[in-house]
Amino acid sequence: MNPLALYLLALTRRHGWGLALDKHKAFLELTLCVEKLILMIPGLVQIKLQQGEEVAESVLLVQAPSRDASDSNLQMNHRNSSLSLWKQRRLSRASNGVSSAFSLFSVTSSHQEVLSLDDAMNMLPLPLFEIAVSLMQGWGVPKSIPAAMYFYKVAATLGDVDAMFDLGYLNLKLGNKMEAAVWLRDAVAGGRELTGETWIFKRKWGGDGR
Repeated sequence: MNPLALYLLALTRRHGWGLALDKHKAFLELTLCVEKLILMIPGLVQIKLQQGEEVAESVLLVQAPSRDASDSNLQMNHRNSSLSLWKQRRLSRASNGVSSAFSLFSVTSSHQEVLSLDDAMNMLPLPLFEIAVSLMQGWGVPKSIPAAMYFYKVAATLGDVDAMFDLGYLNLKLGNKMEAAVWLRDAVAGGRELTGETWIFKRKWGGDGR
């Protein structure tokens, strides 16, 4: 099944929009969507490299993520890549409109799905973010804040601005104010509007002092 179809089906089922409400099955469909996309990406990377095209660093991180969560330099590179990827997706959406998302349903004459690397990378943060929401709310799966934070962070690293926003406020709620400031600044840079949160730009919290 096309990953976009799985993603939309999961949201429809989770909220009971025209289908019987089944939050657990919806959660499984979201995880299957992520699995399909991740399994596709290495092959799509090879195709792009064989065509002589460059592959963004953030794409390579999906294939071989670092296990060293304490490496602050690598984390900063992750965040820089996430913003770059978000900007690329924003320009793509602005130029192609709503129809670009549904171009993922395109099929060849042999009825094989056509999915480019850019399509896959644009879409991957979406089900990751919804998995985080499900874990945060306990929708179809036992509630787990640590697991939710993990998936929020992966989605945010891949450029999802909503994930950056939620991760920022979740860290703030848990008392991790420095980490919260980082993600909230990223969300603002990605186009999210914040009210009454000028503290995130103070040098004390890693900002530029604006």
